[in-house]
Amino acid sequence: MPEISQSRSKWVPTIGMVLALIILLGAWLRLDAAFETVVEHPVRADAADYVAAGYNIRNFSTYSTNWTDAEATKPPAPNAQREPGYPAFLSLFLSGAPDWNFVRNVLLAQAILGIATIPVLYRLGTILMPARWALLPAFLTAISPKLVTAGTYLLTETLFTTLLVVAITCIAWQCKRPEHRWMPVIGGLLLGLATLTRPTTQYILSFILLAILPSLQKQYRLHHALGLVAGFVVAVAPWAVRNIQVIDHASDPTLAINTLIHGHYPWMMYDARQETLGYPYRFDPQIQDLSASIGSALKGIFLRIQQSPGEYLQWYLLGKPIAFLSWADPAASREIFTYPTLYSPYHDSPVFMVSLGLARATHWVWVVLCIAATALAFRPQAKDLPALRLLAVTFIYFVLLHMAGFPIARYNIPLMPLVFVLAGYALCTVAKRLIQPHMAEKHQSSFKLPN
Repeated sequence: MPEISQSRSKWVPTIGMVLALIILLGAWLRLDAAFETVVEHPVRADAADYVAAGYNIRNFSTYSTNWTDAEATKPPAPNAQREPGYPAFLSLFLSGAPDWNFVRNVLLAQAILGIATIPVLYRLGTILMPARWALLPAFLTAISPKLVTAGTYLLTETLFTTLLVVAITCIAWQCKRPEHRWMPVIGGLLLGLATLTRPTTQYILSFILLAILPSLQKQYRLHHALGLVAGFVVAVAPWAVRNIQVIDHASDPTLAINTLIHGHYPWMMYDARQETLGYPYRFDPQIQDLSASIGSALKGIFLRIQQSPGEYLQWYLLGKPIAFLSWADPAASREIFTYPTLYSPYHDSPVFMVSLGLARATHWVWVVLCIAATALAFRPQAKDLPALRLLAVTFIYFVLLHMAGFPIARYNIPLMPLVFVLAGYALCTVAKRLIQPHMAEKHQSSFKLPN
């Protein structure tokens, strides 16, 4: 036993040093990308809506994605076309009209958020696996080109990823320490803030409760369920109430309509035409009729499914999950750039290019291992691992959601840190299965009696 304790103590400074180096590497990649990347017209498309909403929050205390003149005295008409979390974040960096100083400050803040995600993810990994194994998902998160480049745009990915990872880590920790009374509320609150940043997680709470409650002791189940729900409701209810007062709906139905319509085109093309790849809805002559209401969208999609049921069945059950979990999507520039990028360190920096090549070459390895870990989570033996089931149902939820919606690979960016943790768990499990019989055989041979 003393020998074992001594060997374990030797790991502690080594693991701390390696983690520090991983964080430094992730920090260098993110900060260099933030300062060096040149995006062509960064305030465009979705980013323009977020910036406009942030400007209106700061200057008019009104939530609206409509652009207003810098000298306007009246607030714009309020709407709910985007979730308010990211515009509220942007408003912290806005005083007058958005300029390059504003863009740089936002990118720096996003780089810091990305850096902070690395140690949090490491902590999440240690709940499921030995500390030295938890270094793997931390390293993969640190070098991930998708996560690095996400921070160079005025888009929700970085903020949402940070909130999601911290929320899941908090909920996983509460499963390990159920006596902490306020942890469920904090976890639910963080999950609600993530939902206010991107509506992706608006239905996830029921999945999480089904995953973790059976694994908790009975005296903690009600407390944890109520705490999670209360924290979540405290975060999202004011936005829903505001929307009911302004647009007579808890959320803008346009978001749900677009999600259904944009995702129903087989292989993300209209009429199998290659030139429509990635943006099929722009070429659909019936798009206005489909977009009239949720009922119109469902009716139009169902009619098209009836015309080619085999193709749509293959698309929804196989094509969509593969497209969502893929490395690159047709809408991306050079695989990892959401918007046209005039310059990036990924163009010519050796370290950036090596990390890009490594991430690209191993992407499907981590996804397959993640799927394996998800399967392991539902074995009867895994009942005492609520954190594993929490991560597994989160992965399943994201896949199912994008099987219904638009499955472009850009949307998997916030999920990748959790994929890396599940992949690390799968590798750790395989390693234990391979090493334990060998160690047992070695242990037995050491106790053989002499002839």
